[in-house]
Amino acid sequence: MLKILIFLGLITLMCVCVCCVCLCVCVLCMCVCVHTSHLRRSFYAPRKLVSDITLTVRLFCFPDDKEEGDGNCDDTNSDSMDETPTLTCSGCGCTSSSGQSSGTITDGSGDDNYDSNENCNWLFRSAETIRLSFTSFDTEFDYDFVTINECTSSSCCTKTQLAKLSGSDVPSDDYTSSTGYLQVVFTSDSSVEKSGFEATWEVNTSSGIYRYHLGLVNLPISCRTCFLGLVNTNLPRDII
Repeated sequence: MLKILIFLGLITLMCVCVCCVCLCVCVLCMCVCVHTSHLRRSFYAPRKLVSDITLTVRLFCFPDDKEEGDGNCDDTNSDSMDETPTLTCSGCGCTSSSGQSSGTITDGSGDDNYDSNENCNWLFRSAETIRLSFTSFDTEFDYDFVTINECTSSSCCTKTQLAKLSGSDVPSDDYTSSTGYLQVVFTSDSSVEKSGFEATWEVNTSSGIYRYHLGLVNLPISCRTCFLGLVNTNLPRDII
């Protein structure tokens, strides 16, 4: 009888131990599940977006050519931007000029047709916006072209093509450059000549254009030297 009681006591103790182990395992599993769920929510939860961003830039300008402050006006090339408009050209009997705020360019043929194998180039340079429009136009379609480029320097190594024109329709658009440089190139092939083109150009004397290292900045014509004074932003540091 005593042996039976001892045996039943051992069985009961083993059952209690097994139940305790099972309970501990269940609690551990629950903790793991809760922690994993929290990590998943944190990982897949969308980050807070910045919906209200403010940026304050103060640009100080001086009327002379001296460098002041932490930086200065930068033309991003070796040219010094002069307030005087200039026109340099080659071919088509053109004549370079300086100090004029408007004028006319043509293929140089007058009342006759232009020559074969023409390669003429006009480059307008000004601290102000340059505008070009055509009053007459007639070239061999798809063979003789007038190309208009907006350049970032007098070398026109970096440029944006505004138009490549050919045919007998007079372009109705005005072509403008806000970089300070506008290039016009006329090329013709070895046959079929037409009457050519005539275009008028002008510069906008109401405001000057000066390049700053942050981009193009419109400034009064009297402003010659600028520097960045202060930049404030409410962007979080990890986004900046």
